[in-house]
Amino acid sequence: MALQNQLLQRRPAILARWFECILATYAPETAGFLRAEGERFQNPVGETIRPALAGVFDALLDGAGDDVLRERLDPVIRIRAVQDFSAAGAVAFVFDLKQVVREELAGNVLDGAEDTWRDFDLQVDHAGLLAFDVYMRCREQIYDLRARELKRCTAAILRRHNYVIEDPEPEPSGGSGPDAVGRAPRERPAGKGGSDR
Repeated sequence: MALQNQLLQRRPAILARWFECILATYAPETAGFLRAEGERFQNPVGETIRPALAGVFDALLDGAGDDVLRERLDPVIRIRAVQDFSAAGAVAFVFDLKQVVREELAGNVLDGAEDTWRDFDLQVDHAGLLAFDVYMRCREQIYDLRARELKRCTAAILRRHNYVIEDPEPEPSGGSGPDAVGRAPRERPAGKGGSDR
């Protein structure tokens, strides 16, 4: 039987195993919470990961293009990008699908087995590389948000100390924005009975 037919038949079991692979990357208490099925607002992470995995799996079966795969991977990667995972740890679950499928289909005879497995592995590997792209994009967005927040906080501190706030990236009109970073001290007023010289 062709691999794709086997994958379709065993889809629920494969997705359940794959979901467990992701849960294994969390602490036992967290994994137990994520495993519990319920309404989305009660378990938003778990209820985001489940359909996202199903979407990625179906996209692989359909031979979907890169844009579709990135879109299906995005919800899971976006979650893991803000958690305590390295880049490798955040995307490793994609590559786990190869072992999950082999374990689930162990003992089944496949048509053109060697070529079939090679093509499937290449599909999964490609999805893994796309997942890394998505992860890097998410991390860049996080760093950008942090930089903007630091810039805003720094500007507020400088204003409290009477420093001139200059925009390091001025708008085309030459004005200064509210996110500017302070650079030059404002001239302080002369004290009583004397003047600054």
